[in-house]
Amino acid sequence: MNARLAPLSQIPQGSKEGNGPAFFDGELTPGTPIALHFDAGTVAMNGQEAVLDYTAVCATYFGESAMPHPAAVEELVSACQAEMQVFSPEDDRYVAAASRMGAAWTAYAFPDVSPTSPLMATTALLNTGLFMHDDGVDPDPRAAPESVFERLRSLEEIDQVILDMFRDDRPPDPVSTARPYPHGAALLGCLREAAVRYAAHMPGWQSRKQVFVESLKEYLDAGEWALREYAETRVWPPDVNTFLFQREFEGAGNLAYEQAALLNAVDLPPSLQNLLEIKRFRQAATYAVLLGHDVMGLAKDIRNGNPSNLVMVLHQEGSLTLQEACDKVMAMQHHEAMETMRLAKALCRRHPDLTGYTRAVRLTVEGTFRAYAFAARYGPHGLRIRGIRTSPAGHTHAL
Repeated sequence: MNARLAPLSQIPQGSKEGNGPAFFDGELTPGTPIALHFDAGTVAMNGQEAVLDYTAVCATYFGESAMPHPAAVEELVSACQAEMQVFSPEDDRYVAAASRMGAAWTAYAFPDVSPTSPLMATTALLNTGLFMHDDGVDPDPRAAPESVFERLRSLEEIDQVILDMFRDDRPPDPVSTARPYPHGAALLGCLREAAVRYAAHMPGWQSRKQVFVESLKEYLDAGEWALREYAETRVWPPDVNTFLFQREFEGAGNLAYEQAALLNAVDLPPSLQNLLEIKRFRQAATYAVLLGHDVMGLAKDIRNGNPSNLVMVLHQEGSLTLQEACDKVMAMQHHEAMETMRLAKALCRRHPDLTGYTRAVRLTVEGTFRAYAFAARYGPHGLRIRGIRTSPAGHTHAL
């Protein structure tokens, strides 16, 4: 059984009073649920414009964690980019940008771990490789059918190599594929290095390795499925429900939460791994990120001709204007982030030993939005923190 996102028809169109969180600016007190307000300007598509001026719910509380200082983030970025020179010695602006995003996301997503930790440097390499891999998956609507099938075969080959590297504590050096994949040498080089270092130095790796690899395989399978659908049908995106289901795994949320568990040494007991409430909690956190991503990254996806964006899917169905589609997706983001917080509280009441795990997962939501604001590929953004008002009983406003 797999919990699903609430049907689109059941999600409110906007965040008017009574339908969504009540945000406020000003002095915040410890324990206040928080959100990040971002202003990404105006985007245009199909002759329509939308103003990207939104507040994303973070699933965290004011004072819960101190986010890393920008100087520490830059230090991790520099360290990661220096290491990437080994795998991509030429002056490659794309690899430099990908490593900047991979390192920044790592620093912000796991704020309780020092950015100067060697394990954070290793994880920055891992996430740089995953960002590069993900960029190579998106279907190109302008590509000829034969080139899409060739990209699919390349993807299937490189995915198998990646899985084998993390299953095997001694992956071969160097690793390569017969078919070319965008930036394949750099991608495989940094992922191989991450696999070797995780096996040698990551506390708890052997006990969590199977779940980590299963989460990695889910992410890889989702990308292959999406590209295969497009190669065979020339239709992308598919229907909204299929698109959302694919994105749940293509977004690599479970893989991020495995990183959080390892880095924060907050193991999830095997007896709780497949608890339905845990699955829905992780799913809600993943959607909270992905839905915000699709609005924050809308300008980038329009510019790159990438149709894998829920705003674009809803708009192109013809029933919503571009602005209405943005508003609806952000209302869905609010719903999923608030549900993440509600489920975390419910889980911790029943299983107090889940406190550390649920906290680590929630912090990845806030950290991801901070990383998006940091990265040029999603910017520029005007960013500020906001509070969410609660009732006297301590409950957030109903969605």
